[in-house]
Amino acid sequence: MNPNDMKAQKAKLVGALAVLAALPALTTEQRAEFDSVQKQVEALNEQITRAEWVAGQQAGLARVEQVTRPGLAAPAARKSRSVIENPGFENVGELLYCARFEPNDSRVRALMELGDGSSGGLMVPTVFQDSLQMVAPSAAVVRPRATIIPAGESPDAEFELPALNQQSGSNMYGGAAVTWIAEGGTIADTSVALRSVKWKAKKVAASTVMTNEMLRNWRASGAFIEALLRGALAAAEDVAFISGNGVGRPRGIIGCAAEKAVNRATASHITYADLVGMEAVLHEDMPAVWIASPSAIAELRVIKDAANRYIWTDGSADVSGSATQARPATLLGRPVIKSFRNPALGVKGDLQLCDLTKYIVKDGQALSVAASEHVYFTTDKTIVKALKSVDGGPWLDGPMAQENSSTYSPFVNLDVPA
Repeated sequence: MNPNDMKAQKAKLVGALAVLAALPALTTEQRAEFDSVQKQVEALNEQITRAEWVAGQQAGLARVEQVTRPGLAAPAARKSRSVIENPGFENVGELLYCARFEPNDSRVRALMELGDGSSGGLMVPTVFQDSLQMVAPSAAVVRPRATIIPAGESPDAEFELPALNQQSGSNMYGGAAVTWIAEGGTIADTSVALRSVKWKAKKVAASTVMTNEMLRNWRASGAFIEALLRGALAAAEDVAFISGNGVGRPRGIIGCAAEKAVNRATASHITYADLVGMEAVLHEDMPAVWIASPSAIAELRVIKDAANRYIWTDGSADVSGSATQARPATLLGRPVIKSFRNPALGVKGDLQLCDLTKYIVKDGQALSVAASEHVYFTTDKTIVKALKSVDGGPWLDGPMAQENSSTYSPFVNLDVPA
């Protein structure tokens, strides 16, 4: 019987003890049954400890044998596994509970070997990573709409993608030229200009402090813990994807080399002319979306066209301003996303018009978690941390030149007045 089977048997026995312990009084037979089951649990505890110790020793010997066996070269550095098996945890809450209170659990050690041992991080099984990193469009702006590059076998290695050089001085087709050839004429010799775009994963961590009582009650608090860490990581990513400077974090859309910045007509306001100007330099019509800060949303509500008609509603009013009819939340035919991660009204990027499929998110090292009591030892609390690595940035390194010699971009930001 392996340690996990023993623990399953122990759980059943402890459940039986809990039923007996809840009785107001025990009969002689029930007291004898309680004592007998209690002894079985104690015997299982000793048996589990011995089995886990032997399993650890056998694993160590296997590693030594692999390195020293004659005729075999030393094993290559371990590559990150694309799929991390779940060694038997019910949810992330149980994983964190065991990391904190049962560090010798064989399941903890198995995930520890895959993670960052120097920081005590445990690799999160793939089945839990999906729920921890699953973000809906309402929870995050960029990731659900961006182009995602998976981690791969070398998750934190620099990743490079080739792309056409579509900047000014080249053309939309990377320098390729098309000419009409007269009979007997010579075809012009042209070459396509390529460039490389690179991503290097950066680490991001989300941490929170919770009581030990909550962590011990992992069956009830597991979903809450997952939602808390998921929301924190999604927010940190979004802030970087929108406005990060690329130093130790992803390169954001605001201020990137590929942006087209449109100067607004009036400071700290958004006008109909501003919207038309942004639309005029957008490279893609679809699936572009407007991204607006809450204070920019308030400004958009009162914009009128030349005929004194409200031009936008978020679904609570019709185009005449009445709140009795509902319409889709579109502005000039495109969806509007409310973002708390964009700057306030009047600051560059308070309103954006973007085709986020041209933004690349490169996932790196898989998610790991850690739990430590040291900082909050005297308050009976535990700090829980989730750590991953990711990079992001526009696929383009400059606006694209079209046949009319003007430049356009899938990333348009409303700027301050000129």
